Amino acid sequence: MEDEPVLGPANVGLYAATAACWAEVLTTTPQGRATRVAVETPEGISEWPVAGHARELASLKPGDRVVALLDPADRGLYLVHALADADEPPRAALERRPDGSYLLRGGHGGIRLEVAGAELELGADGTVRIDAEAVETRARGEYRIRGARVAIN
Repeated sequence: MEDEPVLGPANVGLYAATAACWAEVLTTTPQGRATRVAVETPEGISEWPVAGHARELASLKPGDRVVALLDPADRGLYLVHALADADEPPRAALERRPDGSYLLRGGHGGIRLEVAGAELELGADGTVRIDAEAVETRARGEYRIRGARVAIN
């Protein structure tokens, strides 16, 4: 049947999920972890508890569509992937390069890192903003500051 959401057994490492399916998030915790999802089957819509999330899965909200694996013991669904809306821009992606370094791509927007009140923001317009209690810079070699205009205080 073409509308059948169950794709069949899926091999997941040492374990085998009994089915993979599309699901819609119904409820979440304040931190964005889904707690219940709805799955449409030929028999109708059924609600399922969420047994776990993939580590890479971003914060979810009710209405988000996800890909889920059914626990072989029928204890719930494991959410492994969230589907983007048609008009949703790509999310930032972290890429590990062959030399061991990492590249964080911000897509169409800026990137902001926040830790304990300190912020580092790389703007989509090419600006860099640091907001912190203290900022320390060091150089083992030459230290250059260049700009069309340099302003201090």
